[in-house]
Amino acid sequence: MICATILLAGACTLNGSAADTGSAWEVLPSSRFEVTSEAGGFLAALSHEHRIVARSFRAVLRYRPGDPSADSVEVDVPVDSLEVRTEDASPAQLHAIREHMLKDVLHVGRYPEIRFASRSVEPVAGGLRVTGSLTLEDSTRTVSVLVRLENRGDTLVARGTLPFRQTDFGIEPYSFGFGAIKVKDELRLEFEVRAVAGEP
Repeated sequence: MICATILLAGACTLNGSAADTGSAWEVLPSSRFEVTSEAGGFLAALSHEHRIVARSFRAVLRYRPGDPSADSVEVDVPVDSLEVRTEDASPAQLHAIREHMLKDVLHVGRYPEIRFASRSVEPVAGGLRVTGSLTLEDSTRTVSVLVRLENRGDTLVARGTLPFRQTDFGIEPYSFGFGAIKVKDELRLEFEVRAVAGEP
């Protein structure tokens, strides 16, 4: 979960500098995160899969090669930066879906940010296990994700997938038509994070 919990495809601002724990790395705007929501209900075939995109985020990433105990990441995503991308949907439909998501599902007026802060990073088979606190609305839960890390010297590339349930954060999945079409509870985050070495 190196940079965020939503598809991040936009400007990224690195806050902070090198710390005693690890060196600061700049997370690049080319980083890509995608949250996918699937339709359920007996008329699910009439609905579409939605992808959620964030235009901006703020991140602090610290990484020291060979010393995962020194690694950490903190991420803040402005909820009002989120966009919806759905195949075969008109601009008007996308606007309506986004407005519903921001106002009725994520309640942007009361909870303007989504936040992740790591608590531990440990080496495991296949990569690094990143565990931390994810806050959506007023609920904070512990999540853990396997990160496949590629260290290219002055560039890091991290990839992973994190499934999570909306109801774990007190969010009621959207439905209409008495459940004929609804968004499934489980969402899937797939990410690819790119970062370059900052000041030592």
